[in-house]
Amino acid sequence: MTVQFLRRLTGKVKPAFKNLFKHATGASNLRISSDIQAERLAQLCEKVLELYESDDYKSTFPDIQNIAPVRDPTLIAQLDANLVTAFRAEDDGVNLTVPALINYEDNVFAAFSGVWGRA
Repeated sequence: MTVQFLRRLTGKVKPAFKNLFKHATGASNLRISSDIQAERLAQLCEKVLELYESDDYKSTFPDIQNIAPVRDPTLIAQLDANLVTAFRAEDDGVNLTVPALINYEDNVFAAFSGVWGRA
């Protein structure tokens, strides 16, 4: 069984949307970076809502719906405990890697936090 842990996804936007925003980050919400002036904020929000309601992303990211946040605190605690146990036992089934989607030339970075090291 493969389990991947992600807090959120961040990425560049398509060239067609560069005039609206540069980066998009989200999990169950969305955070964008934009250089637009305040008077164009309503227009930006309308476009973001239009994009949200569209299914166009499915052609580029057909498996994106397989990535979903776990919200059940009991399940989160169990998954955290299982990961820490396997990590400390140096289980061959545990592979912690920097996501392959990161292009460090774009000033994007990854940060990891939590329980590390051996007991």
